[in-house]
Amino acid sequence: MRDVITNIFLQPASANTILKDSNDTIVKEISIEQYKNIIETKDYDALKRIYPDGFAKLRGLTPGKNNINVKKWESIKSGDVILFYRKGAYELSAVTTYKFQNKDLALELWGVDDKNQTWEYMYFLAEIKSINLPKEDLNRLVGYSENNFPQGFTRITKCSEETRFKVLDELDLISSVYYPEVDSGILDNLAYLLDTSNELDKESLSKRRVEQGVLRRVLFNQHPTFTCCICQREYLTRFMVAAHIKKRSECSIEERLDIENIVAPMCKFGCDDLYEHGFISVDNGIVTILNNDVTKPMFDYMQTISGNKCSYWKEGTEKYFKWHLDANKKV
Repeated sequence: MRDVITNIFLQPASANTILKDSNDTIVKEISIEQYKNIIETKDYDALKRIYPDGFAKLRGLTPGKNNINVKKWESIKSGDVILFYRKGAYELSAVTTYKFQNKDLALELWGVDDKNQTWEYMYFLAEIKSINLPKEDLNRLVGYSENNFPQGFTRITKCSEETRFKVLDELDLISSVYYPEVDSGILDNLAYLLDTSNELDKESLSKRRVEQGVLRRVLFNQHPTFTCCICQREYLTRFMVAAHIKKRSECSIEERLDIENIVAPMCKFGCDDLYEHGFISVDNGIVTILNNDVTKPMFDYMQTISGNKCSYWKEGTEKYFKWHLDANKKV
């Protein structure tokens, strides 16, 4: 599952730097527009998509002695978790959203250190929150010695991928918005996972999370908000589901890998559940009520969405919506 499992990075922080606006601040916030002239177009466009309010939070790494930090930075991908350490505990967590190298921007933001290096290897952050995680607790979870603490920017590699999943799940640090960019290597990994998956084996949950992560990355593309294809209302992406149009358990592996078409964005405020359980469906592109045997509040809600044009009805999804309609409509 390499390249699709969330990494955990540890970042030590010097005293009095957490969320302070100084040269060695843990989290720096910038106006994207202010630095447009020194940010490459593709990076500028990506940041504007990820941070629609125009303000991005970031951190930078210097190359370090013999470029020791460069390889570590190269292993960062969207959705990875950074834990910031100070005085015996991890006090802050964040999720990575994007990265690029930009020496000119780093010089503008931070200048240089005493070795004449600047923090040009940048990674951008979201879902930043305060935590209180003693180093001993993390060390126990990942199998490090009790007194271990980060002495530089490091990636946890000692524990298994399955253990990393469990750690992130226990600490509630898995992002529902940010996932690795989907390329041919990740698709090959996903195909292998689906081909070897046994729904009852102990790794099935991890495999399903990998699959869901790929689907969410393709569908939501790191947008912080998204519109439900059923009710046409916009919600925070964390309240959206990459809903299988055709029931997942009925899909062939080839259909599960049809990631551009097999899922549609549905909200957690009723639409996903109503669709999943067959109370509503999509008939020739129109949201249709299939089951009236519901309470009055449920029926009132279904009436508000009945007749809506489904925004994800298209050539590639039509056959999956038809399967759902045929499988759930009453004879």
